[in-house]
Amino acid sequence: MRIDFSDRTVTLAATELATFRAGPAGHAPAAFEGRWRAEAGQRWHRALRDRLTAEISGDDERSAAFEVPLEGHRTHRSWHFTVQGRIDQVVCGPRGILVREIKTVRRALPLPAEDIEADYAEYLNQAAVYSVLLPAANRMDDAPVETELVLVDIDHGLTQVHAVRDCATRVDACLNRLTNFLEARRAHTARVRGMDFRPPFAEPRPGQESTAERLREALDRAPVTLFEAPTGFGKTGVALQLALERLRDGLVDRIVYLTGKSTGQLQVCKQLAAMRSGDAETFNYLQMRSRLEHGPGATPPDLYRAVDETDVDPPGLFHSGTVDLAATVRLADLHQLPPYELTRALLRWADIWVADYNYIFSPRHAGVFLAQPGFDPARTFLVVDEAHNLPGRAAEAWSAAFAADSLHFVAGELAAAFPLTRLPDLLDDLARECERFPRQTPPPPDAAYAFTGALEGIVDHLREGFPPFEEISDLAREILWDLLDTERLRDHRADTLVWSPAKGTVRLTCLDAAPFIAETLRPFGHTLFMSATLRPFENACRALGLETAAVCSLEAEAPWREGSFDVAVDARVDTRLRQRQRSQPHTAHTVLRLVNALGPPAAVFFPSYKYAEDIARLCQTFDPGFHAALPPRGLSLAVQHEFIEESLLRAHALFLVLGTGFAEGIDLLGGRVETAMVVGPALPEVNALQEARRDAARHLGSETAFHQTYRIPGMTKVNQAVGRLVRGPGQRARVLLHCRRFAEPAFLGLIDPACTPAAILRDDDALAAWFRGER
Repeated sequence: MRIDFSDRTVTLAATELATFRAGPAGHAPAAFEGRWRAEAGQRWHRALRDRLTAEISGDDERSAAFEVPLEGHRTHRSWHFTVQGRIDQVVCGPRGILVREIKTVRRALPLPAEDIEADYAEYLNQAAVYSVLLPAANRMDDAPVETELVLVDIDHGLTQVHAVRDCATRVDACLNRLTNFLEARRAHTARVRGMDFRPPFAEPRPGQESTAERLREALDRAPVTLFEAPTGFGKTGVALQLALERLRDGLVDRIVYLTGKSTGQLQVCKQLAAMRSGDAETFNYLQMRSRLEHGPGATPPDLYRAVDETDVDPPGLFHSGTVDLAATVRLADLHQLPPYELTRALLRWADIWVADYNYIFSPRHAGVFLAQPGFDPARTFLVVDEAHNLPGRAAEAWSAAFAADSLHFVAGELAAAFPLTRLPDLLDDLARECERFPRQTPPPPDAAYAFTGALEGIVDHLREGFPPFEEISDLAREILWDLLDTERLRDHRADTLVWSPAKGTVRLTCLDAAPFIAETLRPFGHTLFMSATLRPFENACRALGLETAAVCSLEAEAPWREGSFDVAVDARVDTRLRQRQRSQPHTAHTVLRLVNALGPPAAVFFPSYKYAEDIARLCQTFDPGFHAALPPRGLSLAVQHEFIEESLLRAHALFLVLGTGFAEGIDLLGGRVETAMVVGPALPEVNALQEARRDAARHLGSETAFHQTYRIPGMTKVNQAVGRLVRGPGQRARVLLHCRRFAEPAFLGLIDPACTPAAILRDDDALAAWFRGER
């Protein structure tokens, strides 16, 4: 749907007009049944076409046309609508024109007429739209038109014909619903065009204003901008200021702000709340949380009727600028509506969407945003924060994993429910391939071929017939959908590795998501990638699928960081895995010496939980009074904050794992922890996946392939963690990089320039001197 508020014009599909609702939409099973539903529907469409062709063969008075393209025009309440679509069947005869819309259903037919009217109102609306617009579009205004909805039982092919009455009334009702929305949005957009908003900073820090001006110029020069700014710089505020200027000036219609962690999303919402001017004549924003966070809620049997009977006023809910999750759940519970669907319905009323990467870059979730009425990527300002995480997250969205236990479980469930189908046997076959798949690097080709063959057999079977949606468990539905969804990897020729990370589990992992990221970005008017760790920019462009010549790259000015870090490399030890057993006692003693010399609390960053646990045990062995705080896995955001606060008061050292939320997502250490130690450069584990990615990059040269696959991801984690120790003017941090690899030129070149080591410590005396502050 394309909307021009100034000209009051709308171009949309007939299905969009027929299905538009101001409130929540229904959650149709077809959305989970993938391509199979569409292909099965096409087969029945062809069968009915052949049947009609045979029926009118030799009849000189009747003719039929199929998949008839339609572009009709309609003016309603000063809005001009262009409606496009394809009519399944148009039959012309002596009695006039017969318009038929064919829809597949998974219900036993025939149904009572009142059930069809209640349950398939949108199908009836679509048929009515075609019926009303066809005569004028084809200059057949005088011809009488009859309209039919033909329902087809998708599993058995039984059909039922239902006459569609009062077509003009139905279409006017659809146009009224849509026009009410358009008028409300047009009025709101007019207010936003003249809005005021508060600046992001009461007193800008040195470098913020000059950086904002340079960034403003960069946004005008290229469709994609890479913006690197240190943690604590205020890049969220700078980005929102420039985005809101473009929204106010009419250069964009919507802002989409994506970040991969809930902490980041909450910070964006906090910043937006502070920037609203306080009156109603300004922007609205909404955070799109996951379905799991919304909770299950209730779904009434007739959702559309339930919505129509409520007094929910979506624009009125934004009286404070947003509708938070708690308010959405309360409202959904009050009206017995599914809360996730309610949030989806509220999106169209918000100017700014704050969400996870998945809502744009995951094919399975992007429809939540892309299908919103009037959403136009070309008129959207897309902000991708913590962009160094996007390539990995996008690759996850183009990957899949299957476990033998789950496949056997679903096979058993389907065998009991549908004993005559081959699907349970096929699932068991795939499960056995998972069990047999060896954990080797590289994976043996014959195992990959056997697994892929078994998988394709299931996909082919599901394309022929999907188990009834309502008769299988949520687990079975999800696994079957995952299986069917692997067809997407094949169709897009994704560079995929089939491998086993653990016994009984097989993963299909996308090795390079850059082509899919580039394809997703193509329609957007402007995209701003931000991170504290984007350099080297050429590597970031490669990982994001960007042409370097079409990108503006910009580093923030942060003069207050100069001299804020005192960094040294502890070259006495080698923390590589093969040396780790020998080096661990030295590492533990170094932690104790660091805390004793510089005082608690210290932050010690490790490549893995196991490494941290091993050093914590050794520290306690060497000094029973030493308290190292190592957070348990899987803590909620609130509990993570409680852990940090308590540990800063009670522990001698916080043992944190690089790459986790504690090292990258929680900004509570700046100004409170001035001593840190990084144990090793956190190179990714050498496994089948990493080696496959390295092999894929060997055309760049062996050294470059290793650098890109291992060093850059590892040092990105190091820079992310260390950078969070200094978040503002006046803060200081002393950091010990504990491994001789940090002194190698290839690693030194990847360290944040503000953290360039001032000393290489090669013996105990040099370490003691650094503790004393001697150069």
